[in-house]
Amino acid sequence: MLGGLVCIAPVDAAALEDEWSLGGGPLVASIPTEEGGVVGFGANAFVRFGLSESLALSLGCQYSYHLPPTVQDATEQPDALQVFFPKVGVFYAIDVIDLVPYFEIDATAYLGAEKFAADPVGFGLAVAGGLEYRRWRELSFGLEIGYHALLSDIATYPIYTSLGIVAAWHSDPF
Repeated sequence: MLGGLVCIAPVDAAALEDEWSLGGGPLVASIPTEEGGVVGFGANAFVRFGLSESLALSLGCQYSYHLPPTVQDATEQPDALQVFFPKVGVFYAIDVIDLVPYFEIDATAYLGAEKFAADPVGFGLAVAGGLEYRRWRELSFGLEIGYHALLSDIATYPIYTSLGIVAAWHSDPF
């Protein structure tokens, strides 16, 4: 039985400690509006530095562009919604096998188009979870789902969701 466990455990598994990661990818996002949800497309990018075996400091950003729904009998159609989120937070991963589950929590700012909210600049909180395939120590691919609560305008936009593909390059620990 011990031999079977040794065969399953990857030899190249390593901790996040002292490791730099740089990555990003495309995403699909949804913003609630008075007319219903507006789906858009965008991208995210991040840089992370491993503080311990499982924790990393994360600095990133996310941008999305949303075409508004057509409003019947309107003299003027609404403008497209654009949202930019700079974010800083903590990244937690369980990096012991090739499939690496992770969780991230971030403090965010949001910068939206003029009609995005009563105040197009505000702050929020984001949480994300994902699963990376990290067969090679230097490169990973995965899926991530994120939820962004726009705390400074929670009545208008209670939650902004995103689903993205993530690719990342990881440095060797120093």
